[in-house]
Amino acid sequence: MRDPETGKRRSRPNPEALWVTKHVPQLQIIDHEIWDKAQAIKAKYATQRGNKRQTRKRLLTGLIKCGCCGGGMTIIGRERYACAARREQGTCTNATSINAQELEQRVFNGLQSILLGREETMTAFAEAFHAEVKQRQTHTASQKAVVQKDLLKVETGIKRCVDLLLHSDAPMESIRTTLEELESQKRAHPRAITANRRR
Repeated sequence: MRDPETGKRRSRPNPEALWVTKHVPQLQIIDHEIWDKAQAIKAKYATQRGNKRQTRKRLLTGLIKCGCCGGGMTIIGRERYACAARREQGTCTNATSINAQELEQRVFNGLQSILLGREETMTAFAEAFHAEVKQRQTHTASQKAVVQKDLLKVETGIKRCVDLLLHSDAPMESIRTTLEELESQKRAHPRAITANRRR
């Protein structure tokens, strides 16, 4: 489904009732004892600050490019930008990193020196900024309409299943399975999640 905030597609798991699980011991690579020890070590270090996944977006997220390979820069360690291609793929030799706050301050200073005292430039900058904001708002509104339409379709399906259960001789098991799947879709729906959080 599309995230109404970012417009990006995001995956979601199928309802657990539709999962097919099969034990295949011949594909096991390590024994259970080693596996349990590895999971214990993983759990121990996963709580440390340096191992937590970076989730907070910075002001320049997605805008910084590596000067060597042209790839994106990503936050590593304690709030430092570094080449993502070097870190994740090993295809870049650029080992330089920079403090995120320092880089943001440099950008602010640069914009300030360019814009101050230049009314025409400031006007053009403001117009471009407002145009971008308007475009994003329009995109978000259209995405919300799509999400709302999807949710309405799911709710309509739920009502039909309930009507079939109450007023039809159709097999109860198949209707119940469909109803469970629709309820799961509704719970996972972005708008339904937002509504629950507000409550």
